[in-house]
Amino acid sequence: MIYPIPTRTYKKKPKRKVPWILILISLACTFVVLFLFYTHSLLFDSNDMKEPIVDFLFLIQDKEEVFFIRSNKLQKISYAVQMPLKSFEPIQAVSLDQSTPQGIYNSIEKLFGRANRSFWATIDTSDFAALARLSKTAQDSSQTGASQTPHDIHQFIGLIQRIDLSVFEFIFFPKMKALQNILKMDNFNNRSAYRLVDQLKNYAYKATPVTFLTKNPVTIRYQSKSGEVEVERFYLDDKSLKSIKEFMSQ
Repeated sequence: MIYPIPTRTYKKKPKRKVPWILILISLACTFVVLFLFYTHSLLFDSNDMKEPIVDFLFLIQDKEEVFFIRSNKLQKISYAVQMPLKSFEPIQAVSLDQSTPQGIYNSIEKLFGRANRSFWATIDTSDFAALARLSKTAQDSSQTGASQTPHDIHQFIGLIQRIDLSVFEFIFFPKMKALQNILKMDNFNNRSAYRLVDQLKNYAYKATPVTFLTKNPVTIRYQSKSGEVEVERFYLDDKSLKSIKEFMSQ
C-alpha cells in the first residue's frame, strides 16, 4: 500500500526594511563629510594659502614701529623684521615714513623685493590685549603676555601663535573675523588671516635684526614752500639689508 508523502510548505520570511531614520542619518553624515571636504579644499586651494611667498606688514602706529613678516611656504619658515618707522635707506632714498601701511609696504618691497601676494594693516600697542583674548589659553593679560611692555615683533608673533585653529575655523572663520576687527587700514580677508596664523603656528620663524649707521636718529632740516621742515631718520646699513634679502631668498 502506497502512502502519500506529506509536503511541507515554507513561508518566506519578510525582508527587513531599513528604518528611515538610519537612511536619514547616513545621508546627513555623507553631507557633512562632503561639506567639510569642500570647505577645506576651498580654503587650502586658494591663492592666499597656496602661494609660496606671502608678505605681511603691520604698522604699530603709536609706537612708530614696522613689523614685516615674509611667509615662505616652500621653506616652511617665516622671516620677521622689525624697523622704526623713521628708517631711511640713503642709496635708493627709500623712506618707510609713509602715512599708510600700503605706502610703507611699497617702500619695503624696494628693499626686500615684492611677493606675489601682500597684506598690510595698522594696530596700536593697546590692541595687543585684544590679540591675547583670541588665544585659546587666554585667561587674563598676565598669562598671555599682553601686559608686558616690549610690544615687539616677538611678542606679537607669540600672541598670533596662540590663536586656536579648530575645525570650525576653516568653515566659519570666527577668530579670523575677530582678528580682522582688530586690524585697521587693512586689506586682510579670512584666508589671508588664516595663512598668517597657520604659518606662524605650524612652522618656525626667524627674526633678523637690522643694522643702522647710527645709534640715534639723525635730524634733517630743509626748506619747503611752507617753511623749514625738520625730520628724524634712522639711516639703514645697506650691507645689512642685502644680507637679510639674501637670507630670505635662500
